[in-house]
Amino acid sequence: MGTNVKLGVLILLGCVGGLGFSPSLAGQQIPDTGTGKVKVESRFYSANQVFPLTSFGPSRLASNKKFTGSMTKIVGDYGLGRKWALLYHLRFAYLDKTKKRANFTAFGFEDQTIGIERGFRQTEGFSDAIDLKFVLPTGSTTSVPQLGTGHFAIEPDYQLGFTRNMGKRFVYGDFSIGPRVYSNSGLTQLQTSGEVGGRFFRKVNVFGTCFLARTLAGHAGLGQPGVPNTSEFYDLLRVGGGIEFAGWGPLRPMIAYQRDVAGQGIYAGSRIVVGFKVHFNWHETSY
Repeated sequence: MGTNVKLGVLILLGCVGGLGFSPSLAGQQIPDTGTGKVKVESRFYSANQVFPLTSFGPSRLASNKKFTGSMTKIVGDYGLGRKWALLYHLRFAYLDKTKKRANFTAFGFEDQTIGIERGFRQTEGFSDAIDLKFVLPTGSTTSVPQLGTGHFAIEPDYQLGFTRNMGKRFVYGDFSIGPRVYSNSGLTQLQTSGEVGGRFFRKVNVFGTCFLARTLAGHAGLGQPGVPNTSEFYDLLRVGGGIEFAGWGPLRPMIAYQRDVAGQGIYAGSRIVVGFKVHFNWHETSY
C-alpha cells in the first residue's frame, strides 16, 4: 500500500473516530429535477494561537497577533434529473487581524466553488455519489488578511450516506473524501469529513462534526510561521457539536461550536456557527 493511500485511510479513520452527531440531511440523496436544498451559515471565528509550521499535531504556539473573522457560507444543490445535480459553495467574509498597535481588516468574496454531482445507489437506507467541483480564485490575495488563494483548483470527491429509522427516532451519517488539486503547482490536499446525526428529542437533532485536511506535498505554499492567512493551503483537524431545531417546517435553524484541535501552519482557534437549512422540495412535507 502506497504512502498516499495509507495516509488517506488514516485520515478517514481519524475523522470517523472523532464523529458525534450532525445536522446535515441524511444520506447523499440526489434531489429530483427542479428541487434542491440550501444551507446558510455564519461563522464567528477567533484565535490568538497558531499551530507550528514544522509538524502536524495538537501543540500550539503563542502568537503576537489576534485573528477574528465573521464568514458567511451558502451551500446548496439543484436537481438536474437522471441522478445529476448542480452544486455550489458561495462564501464571503469580514476578517480582522491585530498585531500590537496595527490593525488590518478585509471584507469581500472568498474563493467560490461550483460543481456537478452524479448519484449511484439511491435507496432509502443507503446512498452514494461522486462529484467534481471547481474552486474559482475570486478572493483577493492583496488584502490583509488574504481572502483567497489566487489559484484555480479542482476537487473530485466520493460521498456516501446512510439512514436508520427507529420508530419516531432516527440516526444518519454522511461521509466524504477526496483531493483538492491546485493548478499552479499541483499542490494537493486530501480532505475528508464525516457527519453522524440523530433525533433523540422531539423536533431537536443533536450533532457533531469532523473535518480533516492534510497536504500531500511540501509546505512551500503554506504561510510563514506566525502569519498564516485564510488561504486553502493548510493542515487542520476540526471537531464540533451543536443542536438543530426541526419544528419550523422546511426551515431548520441550528447553532454549533467548533474547535481546531490539531494542525500545521495555520491559526489555532474556535468558532461559533449559526445558520439554517431549507429543503426546496414542495412534494414532501419533511426531510
